Amino acid sequence: MVGALVTTIASPAFAGQNASVYCGLTKSDSVGTWNNCGYAQFLSNSIYGVGEELLVVTDLNDDGWSAAVQNYRYDMADPGPYLGIAGGINTDREYRLHMPEGTKIKFRVCPYKVNAGLYTSLCGPWVTGVA
Repeated sequence: MVGALVTTIASPAFAGQNASVYCGLTKSDSVGTWNNCGYAQFLSNSIYGVGEELLVVTDLNDDGWSAAVQNYRYDMADPGPYLGIAGGINTDREYRLHMPEGTKIKFRVCPYKVNAGLYTSLCGPWVTGVA
């Protein structure tokens, strides 16, 4: 199952849009079931406070692939794409972004191997978050 969720956060001094997405199903090496390979989320108001956005990628399956978040940052001179990779099953990789308020990030999560790259047919849909 591939899915996405977008939520909006607003206050007088802050407007942001969180977003999250799962990648496609891959086969678990240990039990043989098919599960989402990973999950990525953008948090416009993170635990670190306003102005400390997070992009987090989580590997959810022991399928021999890492979960990677591919993203475009529209607050950068070079918007990307950039790639962030989780370290293996049940690991998270967290990126603190420091984006100006109101700027967008577009991202998706995909299975990834160093020698194979992104497994693009199993990537989740592109979603957009706003700082």
